[in-house]
Amino acid sequence: HMEGLSIRPEPKRSYPYGTTACQLLGWVGPGQERELELFEDDEYQRYLEGEVLGKEGIEKAFEPLLRGRRGQVVYDKDGNELSRIEPQYGNDVYLTLDVELQQKIEHYLLDPRLNENANRPCAAVVLDGATNDILAAVSIPVFDLNTVRRQYDRLRNDPNTPLRHRALEENYPPGSTAKPLVLLIGLEEGKIRADEIIHCTFTPPSQGWPRCLLQRMGYCHDARWEFEGGNNARNALRGSCNIYFSQLAHRLSGKTLQSRLFELGFGQPVLKLQFPDSFTTANPLFSSTNPTLRQSYGRLTDGIQHQPAENAESIPPIRNDWERKFWGIGQGNLRATVLQVANALAAIARNGVYKTPRLVMDETDFFNERHQRQLNFSLQTFKVVRD
Repeated sequence: HMEGLSIRPEPKRSYPYGTTACQLLGWVGPGQERELELFEDDEYQRYLEGEVLGKEGIEKAFEPLLRGRRGQVVYDKDGNELSRIEPQYGNDVYLTLDVELQQKIEHYLLDPRLNENANRPCAAVVLDGATNDILAAVSIPVFDLNTVRRQYDRLRNDPNTPLRHRALEENYPPGSTAKPLVLLIGLEEGKIRADEIIHCTFTPPSQGWPRCLLQRMGYCHDARWEFEGGNNARNALRGSCNIYFSQLAHRLSGKTLQSRLFELGFGQPVLKLQFPDSFTTANPLFSSTNPTLRQSYGRLTDGIQHQPAENAESIPPIRNDWERKFWGIGQGNLRATVLQVANALAAIARNGVYKTPRLVMDETDFFNERHQRQLNFSLQTFKVVRD
């Protein structure tokens, strides 16, 4: 009621954990013209000059949910209140992350005493086996969310690309993490028995076939497991035998490898976000849209795949026959994200119950069961691989 004085509150983001989960959380900043159009038809929600909005990560994906709505009070010339529209504060978004675990892993990976690759980009993912909740998704190098706007040009030009989330956005050869999956497929397709031996001898394989690491050291898995059942499924997995898994993968057709790996979450964006039902009911504008984070989808071909496949049948076939034997050891042109690999192995831990990785909590679906499905493998196959 003081003439000439107005009070205008201004929201300000504070990130108390600094660098922790920086790529996932994202940050806020001034909007570009196209971004400012989001709420242009709502007098009380549209952006005012100087306001900020989500620019990356969860901040950007859930901007419609996080943003509030202004109110208004109208007085007559005598100061009597004529009408009032109460402000609506932004909603909270609860993540599945264990922030202290996330912070601890970041510190481990950045410590040269614990990680000899601390000066190089690294990534790590930790999933809750029961719910498939993402407890940690780490990407280093990191940056401070409280200063990112001032440092943006430097970060954008950094050759180590700290702004990218390596566990979600980078494709890697999955290496030996693919071997349990290849064993799962081989057993289910009847191309191998658990007690069947594929020999890994002192003699190197034929030209063009992967060589076993033990062979490079003048040893072999036949000798290593001579008195423990030979180089069967259990021992080949224990010893990570390249001979066993390259030969097993070569017994499978390329289409079988592709379709089975697709069923396990390879070759597609596996992290799916959505607005709560209560929000979309109150805001029909967003009922047909889903929030998104940048993700790579890997590669299930022997060439460049420019867009994710809608289903296994839409994946271009493997053309080069030699690809399969290298896929058996997670090499060749097979590519996956760290999250895809963790997600597939978590499905084995759950005996084939596939759950989409979850980053945003849903209080109406505590165990993440709404969209779960049973993978098309027998429980006995999962039991063998788990064992």
